Amino acid sequence: MVGQAASLVRSAVASFVAFKLAVMTIGLRVEQDREREGLDFGTRGEDAYHS
Repeated sequence: MVGQAASLVRSAVASFVAFKLAVMTIGLRVEQDREREGLDFGTRGEDAYHS
């Protein structure tokens, strides 16, 4: 039981550290103008929905 709790705590701490490193280095969101025009067009140059 103690080993399971230790494993849970260890993985939670590692996940938190990885999340914070990602936020500090690359961020979790795209730029607002790219989000507004659409991620499909900004990434691949194509529209997701044809109008």
